[in-house]
Parts: sequence; C-alpha cells; structure tokens
Amino acid sequence: MESLKSFGVIAQFLGSCTLLYSFLPQIYKLFKNKNSDGMNLQYWSILTIGLTCIAINLAINNVNYFIQGTQWLNIVLALIVLVLSVKYRKQPQN
Repeated sequence: MESLKSFGVIAQFLGSCTLLYSFLPQIYKLFKNKNSDGMNLQYWSILTIGLTCIAINLAINNVNYFIQGTQWLNIVLALIVLVLSVKYRKQPQN
C-alpha cells in the first residue's frame, strides 16, 4: 500500500507540473500578440470557476498543502488567461 501511495504522490506532482505548464504557451501568446481572437471567454470563465470550487473543497477537507498549492496556482494562471483574453479582445466595429 505504501508503494501505491508513493506512486500517487509522483503522479500528482507530474500531473500538476504538466497542467501548470499547459497555461504558459497561451499566456505567452496573449502577451506577445496582444490579440485574443478565437479565445472562448465562456470556457475560461467556467474553467476558472470549476478550479476554484475544487480548491475550496480541498481546503475544507484539509488536503495536503502541496496539492492545494498547485490547485490555487492553476486558478491564478487560468485567471490570467481570462483577464488577458478580455483585455486583448477586439471591440466590435460599429
């Protein structure tokens, strides 16, 4: 059972790092191009809300601080994408 728990910690670490890394190219692209054409604001809003709900549940249930920390970092990065998407959204032409 202990080796399975160790495997779970390793899987959590790798999964968290992979998920955190997945936000970086999108953030870089938004900063570089200053254009959010094609970005689905509804998706990023729902994702951010969902991640926040999960993080709140993790905190309520006193889950390991490392897991909570990576979840809150995911929220911050998703929120950055959302804010940049709104900021760089082209206004409709009249």
